[in-house]
Amino acid sequence: MNSPRPSPSSSSAAFEDAWSPRFGRSLRESRLSGQFVWRAALLLMLAVGVMACDDDDDDGGFSAGRPDAPTNLTSFTGDGQVVLVWDPSDDEVESYNVYALIDQTDEFELIGVTTSAAFLDDDVVNGDTYFYKVTALDFDGDESNFSNEAFDTPRPDELNVLIESAGVDPAEAGFDLTTGQVVSATSSSATFRFEEIAGVPRLVPANGAEVQSVGFVDALSCRGAGDCIELNFAPESGYFPETAEALVGAAYVFRIPRGGDRLFGAVRISHTAPGVLVFDWAFQTDANNRELLRRPLLVE
Repeated sequence: MNSPRPSPSSSSAAFEDAWSPRFGRSLRESRLSGQFVWRAALLLMLAVGVMACDDDDDDGGFSAGRPDAPTNLTSFTGDGQVVLVWDPSDDEVESYNVYALIDQTDEFELIGVTTSAAFLDDDVVNGDTYFYKVTALDFDGDESNFSNEAFDTPRPDELNVLIESAGVDPAEAGFDLTTGQVVSATSSSATFRFEEIAGVPRLVPANGAEVQSVGFVDALSCRGAGDCIELNFAPESGYFPETAEALVGAAYVFRIPRGGDRLFGAVRISHTAPGVLVFDWAFQTDANNRELLRRPLLVE
C-alpha cells in the first residue's frame, strides 16, 4: 500500500523531505545548497572589492582613470630654498600640486600649485630636511597619483667672497664656513686661511679642520642648468690637514669637528691674483649631513 502524500498542512520540512527530485536530493537539501552557493559568491565579491580598495591605496590614495603622474622629481639645494623640477605628465593637464612632508608628520601637505614643471619652495629653514611629492591635475579637476619622492636639506651659501693673503692683510685672510664670515688668519673660528707659499696660492686648514680637493666643477650649484658640473655630496673619507693649492675652477670640501659631530662645507675658487683670492662657498648646518647640493631620487 502506498504511503499517502503529505497534506499541505504538514510542516515545510516534512514536505521538502518527502519529495526526492531526480537529482537525488530533497527540496530542502537543494535549497540549503543554493543558499550556501549564494553566500559563498557574496563573500567572494566582497573580498574582490577589498582587494581593489587596497590597490587604490598602493597608488597613492587616488582612483584609477586619473592623468598620468609626473615623473623624475628632483630637488636642488639652495640657501633658504629648495628648487623642484620634474618631467611633466604624459597627459594634457592644467596644473601641478606640490606636497611636502613637514615637521616629521606622516602626511604630505599641499604647499603650492604651479602650471610649470618646476617649483621654488622658499618657506624652508636651513639645516631642516624636507620631503616632496607632486601630482598632476587635469582640466576636469581629476588628480593623478603621486610622483616619486625627493628630499632635501637647504643650507647657506654665497658667491664671490674676497679675502687677502696672510702676507698682505692677516686680518682679512681667514674664513669661517660655519658663520660665512671673513676672519683673521689666526682666529680660533677660522675654517681655513689663505696663504701664498713660494708664490703659489694655498688653502690652509685651521683649528682642526681637514680639506679634500674634489676636482673641477662649473659651480657649487648649477640651479638646474644643463651641461653644468656641480658638487653634490661631501666625500665620506679622504680628508687631510695639509694645505691644498687653490686652483681656479676647483672645489674643496672641508670637514669641521664640532664636539662628537662633523660639519661639512665647500668652496670653489673663481679667481686668484697676487695677494687676492675670490671664491664661492656652501655650508651644511645639519651636523653629519654631507649634502651640499642635490639629493638623489628616491624610487618608490
